[in-house]
Amino acid sequence: MVCRHSTQPVNRPVVKVTASLENADSYKTVKISSSNTGGIVKFGTENNNATNDSLTLTIPKTGSKDFYISGEKESTKTKDVTIIASTNDNPTQIVGSKNVTVLWVTLIFNDTTISKNNGLRERFRAACKDGNEMKDKLGVRILQMPGVTKSFLGYAYEIKGDVKPNDFVSDINLQRVADAFLKIKAQNAPNALVTKIQSFNKDDTSYSENLVKKPTPIWDIDQPGMDVDDLKQKPINYTAQQICNMMEYAVYDDNFCSDIMCFSILIYCVIENNNIKDKGGDSKQKHRPVEKNAKGQYESIHWKF
Repeated sequence: MVCRHSTQPVNRPVVKVTASLENADSYKTVKISSSNTGGIVKFGTENNNATNDSLTLTIPKTGSKDFYISGEKESTKTKDVTIIASTNDNPTQIVGSKNVTVLWVTLIFNDTTISKNNGLRERFRAACKDGNEMKDKLGVRILQMPGVTKSFLGYAYEIKGDVKPNDFVSDINLQRVADAFLKIKAQNAPNALVTKIQSFNKDDTSYSENLVKKPTPIWDIDQPGMDVDDLKQKPINYTAQQICNMMEYAVYDDNFCSDIMCFSILIYCVIENNNIKDKGGDSKQKHRPVEKNAKGQYESIHWKF
């Protein structure tokens, strides 16, 4: 069993634990506590209040009793925390125990040069179509993904997830939600046309070939952008801008195991005589703790037209 850690107690995901008795003559009142060599957990009887160092639990003769744990400090090794059930009047008389791990992933955004230990590096390099000297550069790129005939103008970035404890080996998913807007303004035209091309809170998680889930660490790479071939076919000179607002987070066993990384990508190009005259882009990002309904909340960091 793995429990998860977050930086603020009110926002910590919790794990439900079920306690039951074997061959009992009657109910038993026990004290739930822990011993550890690295990670630290807290306890509670409600799923939004696992903040206690210990708790007293009455377990029925038949059936079971639930309680909750949350992680306060990440583990240094897997299963370095032991949850202990002892008799309520004698803490040294242990009647049950279970080892757990406090899992935590720290997310790092990078849009400069792709990391050499990124397991997706060669796939990205093969997709770059704007010069060998640019093969490792992230940011604004002309790309053509494997198996796709059209090229596109994208803003490439990677997200690295450093996993604690270091010896954790199970797959961890990096998931993302996003919205996106495209604005096109013809030269000498008074107004621009803004199109919402993806609704907020839409799942935008990368395809499996753009993810490394095994902690080595874990990686995600993405290149939101615009269809260059389509843009160059328009019979006018114009400027195109695209904004992508995103939130990314690590998930293990359907639970958050990281803070949420909020970031926004802006990319633009100037088309003249069916060619790209100029192009560029920028990004900004910040972290925030996991909150209830976090994926449905709009962040002030996001750019807007």
